[in-house]
Amino acid sequence: MPNLLTILQNTPIWVFVLFAILLALGLIGLRTRTVQVWRLLVAPAVFIAWGVYGLLLRLDASALLPLYWAAALAVASLGAWYGTNLDSMQPDPAQRRVRVEGSIFPLLRNMVLFFAKYAIGIAIGFGLSDPMTLYPVDVAVSGVSAGYFIGWLLRFAQRYRKGAIPA
Repeated sequence: MPNLLTILQNTPIWVFVLFAILLALGLIGLRTRTVQVWRLLVAPAVFIAWGVYGLLLRLDASALLPLYWAAALAVASLGAWYGTNLDSMQPDPAQRRVRVEGSIFPLLRNMVLFFAKYAIGIAIGFGLSDPMTLYPVDVAVSGVSAGYFIGWLLRFAQRYRKGAIPA
């Protein structure tokens, strides 16, 4: 098992940047704030892009991996659609702003997804397990991260357009 310093030294710079962005977004989410609608799209865009990237990295490993990814994406999308509670959001469509209640959920969600992907990447990168055993888990986590945010975005867009978010 590699030590922490070896792991950190072999971690690409973009992973540290991504961690900092996700941590900052999670910490910002702790406080109640009013934001432009586009700012609510940053975390979903990051996770959807990372989820698609995770699939693209593994496409040539097995013909079944896209199926695992799609299944995870579908389940997570449905879970986000039905599990997203937007009752505390207060939109101002004229200003394209939304008041968002503070919550620890964005921070926890961001860190769980980040560290799941990071741990799998470490295990694959350092050969701690057979990659063909880890690839399905890796693409499933990628599908879950993309799917959750796709479901959340669709739910948010639907409710925002209809004005169903209580003001």
